[in-house]
Amino acid sequence: MSWAQKEFLAGELWRGFCEVAKILQNETFECQAERHDVTAFRSVVGNLCRGVSGSCIEVRPPDVFAWRQGEGQSLVYCLCKRTQAGWMLEIGGPLNVWTHVCRY
Repeated sequence: MSWAQKEFLAGELWRGFCEVAKILQNETFECQAERHDVTAFRSVVGNLCRGVSGSCIEVRPPDVFAWRQGEGQSLVYCLCKRTQAGWMLEIGGPLNVWTHVCRY
């Protein structure tokens, strides 16, 4: 399993979600350009709660969620949490998820 994490400044959470959507090839993480991180956070959490079959999401409002899909070697996950400077996103999954993606 490979993983990567990246921090985004306050006000840039929507950019992080767009990167996650592209890397995981999962439109559920896409959101509009938002000035307020809380709006972007709620939008993506709402999409994930309504959304992906065979996935699980754990939320600790107002600023942490962990999402996962699959099991064993096919497990893919995303962790999002607030930091002092903004937000940290961590993603992980099978090695082949990373072969055609820009590096963090």
